Amino acid sequence: MRALPVLLALTCLSAVAPAQRFFRLPSAQTLRPGQIDVEVFSERSGRGAKEGVFGFGLGQGFDARFRYEQGRTGRRADTFDIGYSLATPVRGFGTGLGLGFLDAANQTRDGRRGYLVATFLVEGTDDVTSPITADISFGFAFGRHTSPIVAARFPFGKSVDAVAEFDGAKINAGFRVRPIPYLGLSLMARNQGPTFLGIGYFGRF
Repeated sequence: MRALPVLLALTCLSAVAPAQRFFRLPSAQTLRPGQIDVEVFSERSGRGAKEGVFGFGLGQGFDARFRYEQGRTGRRADTFDIGYSLATPVRGFGTGLGLGFLDAANQTRDGRRGYLVATFLVEGTDDVTSPITADISFGFAFGRHTSPIVAARFPFGKSVDAVAEFDGAKINAGFRVRPIPYLGLSLMARNQGPTFLGIGYFGRF
């Protein structure tokens, strides 16, 4: 967790936080120019599996996410994703539509895959009648293998989110807690795989 001092420093420079995202799967709600997210995960048991992502808005509806995956054997894959928002989702009003490429460098076990997703922002209220928004995305990814992809984020108040996603092979599920603005602490479990602890920064630069 050496990234904690850097993430806290970035927090002090921020003004507006972007919408929260899923753990790994894309959304039609791309990052805007000046927005970034940085998140690192380490296997809870300490056996060596690690993952990380650095995403930023490119403008005109595009964003990019550079990421890495490292298994218990120490083998590391470095790659990036590219996303484009054809239509931005509007809370309680309009469906978003996005497309792009996962693992554009073709370095991971899943390989390069194109995707098309629809995203819905569902408005609700918490126990003190404050507005909250659930994110639901579904679509298809195609490439080395074609499969449906589904992801959902359900808030419990303003500081805790439950996140679940299915990429056609793996299920990731867990929680993200935001103790202060822009900082996220995550617990992510993977079916037939490790459980990860994560820390992330979601803000501006």
